[in-house]
Amino acid sequence: MNLTLFCKILLSISLFFYGLILGIGWEEFHHRAIQWLPAFKNKSSISKSILENTPDLLLQKLQKNSKLMESWKFPDLLLVLQNHYIKNREKLQETFALGEKKIHSNSAQYAFWRWKWAETLYKEGYLFDAKKMLEENHFSYLWIEPELLMQKGLLAYKLGEKKIAFQYWKSLEKKFPFSKAFKSIKKEYNMNNVTLE
Repeated sequence: MNLTLFCKILLSISLFFYGLILGIGWEEFHHRAIQWLPAFKNKSSISKSILENTPDLLLQKLQKNSKLMESWKFPDLLLVLQNHYIKNREKLQETFALGEKKIHSNSAQYAFWRWKWAETLYKEGYLFDAKKMLEENHFSYLWIEPELLMQKGLLAYKLGEKKIAFQYWKSLEKKFPFSKAFKSIKKEYNMNNVTLE
């Protein structure tokens, strides 16, 4: 490959990403790009049989197996356990503490894990627990700002605070108009003719 061809290919790739950033906005591009970084998706394999074990045995394996803790699937496994232990406060706390200890607190992985758990709490009717988690001030939440605005709005709407809900969603529309989070809200809720004053 000669230098001219290489430069043309490099320029084409650069223009593609430049157009993509212009199209969806830098903040949206920044939030989504992290999900495809090899460092974020550690390719440690997880045997399917592990997922088929009893929850107590799975928790023991997670606590003892360093390879599982380093895997990008680790937060998903924790969520499986947390869903199982949702009515068992002692086991739930043990499982949640494992995530707090082992997942880097400034990472996108940490943010998505906490958001998914808040989403589960919301769906299961633990509204104030979900609200407490979403309102905690974590640096990692910068990774999930679209999802956070969406979920805070859903929670406020469920609690009867519709004005606050639409404030969150209008902020979501302004900052991340092409995000999956906003598209799902726009589809389910009427965002037109909303007065926030």
